[in-house]
Amino acid sequence: MNFKALVPDFKAFSVKPCFDFKNIYFVATLASLALMLIFVFCPWFGIRISALGETESEFRLGITLWYGIFAFLFTAGVAFFMIIRQYALAFYTTALCLLMGLLGMVCWASLDGADVDEIKAGFKFAKALGAEISTIRWGSILFFLCSLGASAGAFLTAVFSKPNE
Repeated sequence: MNFKALVPDFKAFSVKPCFDFKNIYFVATLASLALMLIFVFCPWFGIRISALGETESEFRLGITLWYGIFAFLFTAGVAFFMIIRQYALAFYTTALCLLMGLLGMVCWASLDGADVDEIKAGFKFAKALGAEISTIRWGSILFFLCSLGASAGAFLTAVFSKPNE
């Protein structure tokens, strides 16, 4: 294990792009990155209200939120760093992806320009009527889980790769 590989080598940016399909950690990281790019275009925040036999939902895609845009850019950055064999930078960029996925799981996004206080007041009214209210966050949760996989893959690729590869 070479933990010195986690120090970025800024002099090595002239390395030719390489797809190392013999390295299982590299392949796992690229698979996680592909899923992360898909999950950015899935619902990261939404509300589903079920009352009187009817269900209504409203949601926002990850790419329409500021942290979803950063998640997309950071994911593309990780892919770029993996391809040019800058595994340390790829590992640190996956940490930023984890942060964006975490923000997606805890932030309250506005829906159609509605104010948060109006939505919370609507929740209280719907609860008084006996409605079932749930939030939709499956896109950000799956993005976060894939970010964990990409982070582990980038770490293992950096630690177990040979310096001259």
